[in-house]
Amino acid sequence: MVLLSNDSVNSKWVKLELSYALNHSQYDNHIIPVTIEACEYEELSWTLGVFQMVDMTNNIEEGFSAILRSWGVGFDIGKMS
Repeated sequence: MVLLSNDSVNSKWVKLELSYALNHSQYDNHIIPVTIEACEYEELSWTLGVFQMVDMTNNIEEGFSAILRSWGVGFDIGKMS
């Protein structure tokens, strides 16, 4: 999971870690970009646009549900009440 914010997009460490993951096949289909604030994520890597992104900036519950679905875990926020 890559949490995307203005700070992470400008972090050399996040850039290095993402680059490492993109270049090692063991991480194929395991990278999930998660937007936690509006940012220019293409500045971190143009390749992020090809992944299924999770947007948590508008509705955090839907964001968590999307992350769990990407891991193959069913989750219905409506059943939490």
